[in-house]
Amino acid sequence: MCGFAGFSTRLGLHAAQTLLPMTESIAHRGPDDFGYYGWDTGKGTLFRETPPAQIYKVGLGFRRLSILDLSRNGAQPMATPDGRFTLVFNGQIYNHEELRAQLPDVKWRSHSDSEVLLHLLARMGIHALSKLNGMYAFAFFDSQTGEMLLARDPIGIKPLYYFSDDRGLFFASEIRALLKARREKPSVRKELLTRYLANGWIPDPDTLFEGIYRVNPGHFLLVKRDGEVAETQFWEFEAKARTDLTKRQWKDRLETVLDDSLRRQMRSDVPLGFFLSGGVDSSLLTVRAAKITRHRPLAFSVGFQWKGDPSPGEDMRASRLLGSHFSLNRREILVEPRIVDLLPKVTHVLEEPIADAAALCSYLICEAAKSQVKVLVSGQGADELFGGYPIYQAGYVASKLNAMPAMSGLMKFSSRLLPYSLGGRQIQSVHRLKKIAAAMQETWPDPFLFLRSPFRKGELEDLLAPELVTHQLSPYGRHLEFFQRAKGWDLYDQMLYLDTKTYLPALNLAYSDKTSMAHSVELRVPFLDQEMVSFAESLPTKYKATLTGSKVLLKSVAERTLPKQIVRRRKAGFGLPLRDWFVKDLQPMASDLLASDRLKRQGLFDSEKPSQWLREHRELKADHCTKLYTMMTLQLWLDSHSLSP
Repeated sequence: MCGFAGFSTRLGLHAAQTLLPMTESIAHRGPDDFGYYGWDTGKGTLFRETPPAQIYKVGLGFRRLSILDLSRNGAQPMATPDGRFTLVFNGQIYNHEELRAQLPDVKWRSHSDSEVLLHLLARMGIHALSKLNGMYAFAFFDSQTGEMLLARDPIGIKPLYYFSDDRGLFFASEIRALLKARREKPSVRKELLTRYLANGWIPDPDTLFEGIYRVNPGHFLLVKRDGEVAETQFWEFEAKARTDLTKRQWKDRLETVLDDSLRRQMRSDVPLGFFLSGGVDSSLLTVRAAKITRHRPLAFSVGFQWKGDPSPGEDMRASRLLGSHFSLNRREILVEPRIVDLLPKVTHVLEEPIADAAALCSYLICEAAKSQVKVLVSGQGADELFGGYPIYQAGYVASKLNAMPAMSGLMKFSSRLLPYSLGGRQIQSVHRLKKIAAAMQETWPDPFLFLRSPFRKGELEDLLAPELVTHQLSPYGRHLEFFQRAKGWDLYDQMLYLDTKTYLPALNLAYSDKTSMAHSVELRVPFLDQEMVSFAESLPTKYKATLTGSKVLLKSVAERTLPKQIVRRRKAGFGLPLRDWFVKDLQPMASDLLASDRLKRQGLFDSEKPSQWLREHRELKADHCTKLYTMMTLQLWLDSHSLSP
C-alpha cells in the first residue's frame, strides 16, 4: 500500500517544481521510503533522493509503505534491468507467488509483488491484467515507445485520479497531489450538485472538482507519446448463476474460496490484524483465519463512547462474546471523540464530500490500530456481493407495490398520518415507512435509488438556486447507465449490481482507503478477492438475498463456525448518534454552516430551507439528519479547499 503521482507531457515539466510537491503531499500514504523517475527522450533515470532541477516529459514520484520485502530491493519506482520499463504501483497483488512461478526465467531481485507485476506487464502488456488478483492502481511506462499505462483494479478498491490540460496528463493516488499541479484555483463542478446531494457522494468517474476525474474501476488509460489518451474497460461483473449445485455443495465451495482468499491476503512481512466489529462478516474472517494460521490472529474491537452515551455499543458486546468462544489475540480500544473536532478533520482527509458518518468510525479505528499493525483486514464488500443490506428487501417491496396503485396509494396516505415522534422520541420505523411509501410511486429502478437518498423527488430542485436547476446532470445518470445493462436480470441481482458499480467503490471503498491511508495503514478486503467475486457471479440469487433473508449462503457457512447469536444478530451500523448530534453537539456548527446569510452569499442553494430542516429536526417534527449531514459535509468540504462557487 503506497501512493504515487506523475505526469506525461508534450513539452516537459520541471520535476523539482512539479513532481516533488505532488509526491510530498501524499507522504502519509508511504512514510517508509520515496523515489522518483524522470524521462525526456532517451533513457530514463531513477532517483532515490530529491529529483534534480531538470525538465522531463514523463515524471513518476512514489511514497512507500513497506509491506512485502522491506529491503531496498522492493523500492519504487521500479525498473526492468534494461531500463526500458518503469512501474509505480499502489496496492497488493495477492497471487504474486503463483504468478512468480509462471516466470521461471526472470532473475529476481526481491520477493515483492511489485517486481512480479513489473515483469508480467513487461512481458504481456495489457493482457497481464486478466491474470491479476489484487487491489491495485499503477502507472507503467515504456521508454521505448513513450507510452504510459494507467490501470485501476476491477472493483475499485484503490483510487486513481487524473486531469489533463494543454501541457498533458497528470495523475495521482489522491486529489491533493493533483491540486499541486493545477495552474488555476480549484472550482466546483456545479452541474453535479444534485448528483452529490441525491447520493451523498459522486459516482465514478466524476468528482465534484472541476476537471478532475477518477479512472473507472476495471478500466485502464493508455497515454500515447503524442498525448492522446484512450480509456478501455478490461473487466465487468457478470450475473451467470449456476443451477447444477446443491446448497451443501455451494456452502463447501464458499468455505474453500474464503479460506483461499484469507491465505492470500494474510501474506505480509509486517504485523497484520483483523478489525473485529462483531458482525457476521468480520467475525467469520477472524475465526477462519484462526483455523488456518499457526498463531492467534490479532483482532481489534473498537468501542465508541460518544458524549452522553457511556455504552461502548453493541459491536463491542458482540466481539466480547466471540472472544469468549475462540482463542483470539483480542485488543479492545475505547475512544471518546468530540464530533465537532472530528468532522472537519475527516472531511479534509476524504478530499471529496462523502456524506456517510461511517467514515468517522473508520478514521478512528485506523488511528487506534496504527501503533500496533500496518495491515488491517476488513469484512467490507460482503454486503454488496452477497445481499446484506436491508435496502434490498425494501427495494423489492417497493417494486412490487408499484404494480398495485391502490395499495401503494393507501400506504402513502396512511404513512402521512403517522407521527415522526412520540413522547419526545423519534420513531425510526415510521421514517422508513414514509421513505418506502414515497419511493414506490416511481418507475423501477427509481424506488431503489430513492431509498438510499436523503431527498425525495422534487426536493432537490426546491433546494437548488433556480438558475442552477436547468444545468444539472441527472442525479442517477450513472446508475441508470448500469441499469440498462442489468435490466433483464433478477430484481435482487439488479440491486446488487448497481451497488457494486456505484455505492461500493465511490462510497465505502473510497472512505476506507482515505481514512486508513491517512494513518499509513493498509486495509485489505478478502470478500473482494477476485476469486470470491467470481464465486458471487455464479451464485444463484436465492442464496444471496430474499424477501425474508439476507446473505443466505454466507450465514449458512457462518453457522458452521460462529455462535448463533452472532450469525442471527440484526445488522447494525456503527451506532452513531447522528440524530441526536443535530439536536445537541452539532447544532451550533450546523446553524453556522447552514446559516441563511452564508448560503445566500454562495448562491448555490435556497437560503432558508436548511435552517427550516434544522429547526424541524430539533423540534422532532421530522427526521432530517441525513439531509443535514449531507449539506454540512458539502459546506465543510468547500471550506477545507477554500472553494468558492
